[in-house]
Amino acid sequence: MKEPKLVSSEQMNDRTNDFDYWEICDQCCTNLLRKNEFVYDKIYQWVDNEKEFVKRSSFALIVVMTVHDKKQENKTFEELLKLTKNQATDKGKWLKRPLIGLFVELEKEILI
Repeated sequence: MKEPKLVSSEQMNDRTNDFDYWEICDQCCTNLLRKNEFVYDKIYQWVDNEKEFVKRSSFALIVVMTVHDKKQENKTFEELLKLTKNQATDKGKWLKRPLIGLFVELEKEILI
């Protein structure tokens, strides 16, 4: 999966379902998944997933898109922030760091 634009929606699901380590999850989101046309659909699809690393993929993508997608309007990121509010108390060991990073990056982008 070297060409992000050629990765199908199903392949994205398959890849995230196989994640079992935070660094692999974050690197794949940063270097591959963020460049795909389905990225925002997947963020919404994965945010409530029971599998911790699938859910982490959603948060990691929100952070990555906040930093890299300068074409989006602030309203998009405001909606993503609302989407994650309910997740802020999640007890998942591997979800805390991307949530903190998410709030920091969203705050920077929205308030600047």
